[in-house]
Amino acid sequence: MSASTVGQTLGVAVIGCGGIGQTHARAAREIPGARLVGVSSRDEGRARRVAELEGCRFTTDPASLFADPEVALVSIATSSGSHASLALAAMAAGKHVLIEKPLAMTSADGRRVIAAAANRGLTLSVVFQRRFEETFSAIAAAVAAGALGRMLLVEASCPYFRPQSYYDTAAWRGTNADDGGALMNQGIHLVDLMLWLGGRARRVSAQMATQLHQIEAEDLAVAVVNLENGALATLLASTNLAPGFPHALNLYGDQGCIRTEGGAVTHWSVAEGAASAHVAPPKPAAPTAGASSPGGAFWSLPQHRAQMADVLDAIRERRPPAITGQDGLRAVSLVEAVYESARRQRAVDLGSFGDFDATPVP
Repeated sequence: MSASTVGQTLGVAVIGCGGIGQTHARAAREIPGARLVGVSSRDEGRARRVAELEGCRFTTDPASLFADPEVALVSIATSSGSHASLALAAMAAGKHVLIEKPLAMTSADGRRVIAAAANRGLTLSVVFQRRFEETFSAIAAAVAAGALGRMLLVEASCPYFRPQSYYDTAAWRGTNADDGGALMNQGIHLVDLMLWLGGRARRVSAQMATQLHQIEAEDLAVAVVNLENGALATLLASTNLAPGFPHALNLYGDQGCIRTEGGAVTHWSVAEGAASAHVAPPKPAAPTAGASSPGGAFWSLPQHRAQMADVLDAIRERRPPAITGQDGLRAVSLVEAVYESARRQRAVDLGSFGDFDATPVP
């Protein structure tokens, strides 16, 4: 982007008009300095309805938005299996890209997307909007200040429930290629928070099963993860634990402990000292959606809006966004490692920088 465009309004195109796509579109419309140029969906009627609601044009052909000179940022909110191909097509047209989680369905595809952005000098970000929730922003500040001391254990749990009717709404739901199971779809936000707050993963040992649903992917996954900093982590993701319970992230250090449930802090005890004296627990938060059904349109709008605004600022300021493609790759790599460990029935190591290399552990 030329210096003359810094500070100007940037055009946004949204690909996908489901619930999350509608959230992306509304976020683009509400951000100062952004303009929603158009939306795209395979369903023409749905695209038209969203366009009429948000005051933009619509199409069933995303390539027409990729070719539009008014579009600076393409925001991808389609089924997960299409993320990588759409991102590569958008970047080939010179567009910056924001991808709803996950970055891609495999780490290999994720690396291709990251390489394409780097080679073209384009901004790439992956949506992990929970990082923008006040609870997790406050926890990140506490961890950065050393308020927990040396990390010992991280517990990440996403004990959700989805009825079979949820998977029956679309042929791609519950498939390995286009959707993934409980971990890649529902649990990946907790995977990201675990890695962001607890540290990078080094080794994983996992089990998974499809116990309740008629789907290809798993509806239950459990794992023990060795982190590079020496801490251990446990990970659970499900869509088969009725009636569904709030997600939880618990961090235990040698000088403090923080426990959360449903996005709210349930316990906060941190080390005393100059480095952490300014760290305080966040205000009480309302429970977030997801335990027994997907959140409706706009439930996460404030956080999606905050992340999209950061990406647009990153484009203007020529800096990395708060959440990078590499962050997205680390999450996909760990999920992929969980799947491989369960398949091989043994622990596997993750390569440096979070890239998964499926190296079996003797």
